[in-house]
Amino acid sequence: MVIAPEKLPHMSADELREVVQSLFKTLTSNADEIRFKQATIDKLTHENAPDQPFG
Repeated sequence: MVIAPEKLPHMSADELREVVQSLFKTLTSNADEIRFKQATIDKLTHENAPDQPFG
């Protein structure tokens, strides 16, 4: 849902609630995706780490 910022002052309370709910759903979804991707990066980094430290 994309809402132009200049329309926000003219929206009803119910419309604003819908916008906020939509934003929270998007935020939650994005956070879940970021956590999954970071876990994958961490796993691959660990699997590809050398057995012996450099030096």
